[in-house]
Amino acid sequence: MTTALGPIEVCRPYLWHPTESGRFTADELLGLDGFLTRHARRLVTLAGIEHSFARAQQVLAEFCGWDVDDEVIRQTTHAEARRVAEQRPERNDAWPFAQAEGEIEVLIDAGKVNTRTGWRDVKFGLFLKRKPGPAATPAGWDERHLPPPTTRAVVAAIEEAESFGARLRRESDRLGVTTAPAVTVLGDGAEWIWNLASEHLPQAAGVLDMYHLMEHVSGAMKAMGGAGDAIRTRCDAARQVVLSEGKPGLERWLGAVFAGTRRSARRSHCWTWPRMWPSTRPGWGTPSGWRPDEASAAGWWKGGSNSS
Repeated sequence: MTTALGPIEVCRPYLWHPTESGRFTADELLGLDGFLTRHARRLVTLAGIEHSFARAQQVLAEFCGWDVDDEVIRQTTHAEARRVAEQRPERNDAWPFAQAEGEIEVLIDAGKVNTRTGWRDVKFGLFLKRKPGPAATPAGWDERHLPPPTTRAVVAAIEEAESFGARLRRESDRLGVTTAPAVTVLGDGAEWIWNLASEHLPQAAGVLDMYHLMEHVSGAMKAMGGAGDAIRTRCDAARQVVLSEGKPGLERWLGAVFAGTRRSARRSHCWTWPRMWPSTRPGWGTPSGWRPDEASAAGWWKGGSNSS
């Protein structure tokens, strides 16, 4: 078998009982499960998490001198993941989360991972608390330094949105976020994110991520035509309007910009904006403690009632 120090040979008695079948009675005392000891499983799992299973096999061979097949690494990593998931309700981090200082933020997103059945979405939800930072003017929004989270917890899974929503709700209930009076959900505008937020965190304020918003703004400005400098100028102006006046200001600004273009351009490209803020989604937020010349450096947002 393989231990944290390398492969060893172990001789122990094998006992058989007509009603309990056969077993190695010493295995539980020795911490043996298969041919990997507990510490060996820990190292194998770490390698399987950090690398592809084939690469993990090479890493373990180079670093530890082990001959562990990539399929064994895959099975061990998946088994440990299931064990950890089953033990999640027993974790003792709910109380520290409740006592930590700061406002509650929930970040929901997804990324692509290559699986045995092809590329799939791995969805994750990050629960954290963060203290508000010092105020910053809209002109200095990209120079802000957010205070680090005082606590955090994360759930992730490769599964459909409905199943992940149930997972997100269980974690939210466990941490006491579901009934918290002030919660912010940050998303990139994807429909499934707002659907989950509306269903499982109905009291939360939804905030559209600034960077993804500006991707849509940039696309609309490019569709209007013009040289690169003109497009950048319009995007810079739109960014300042968003930071200074929120969604209502951006809508007014867009109306003025599109009014100065050809009628055909308005018909072709105005559809971009209603799709960004469906009427059933959380309204555009404004920063907590908003003043015309200042915005919260911590990015803490309070939901508004406006929606298109």
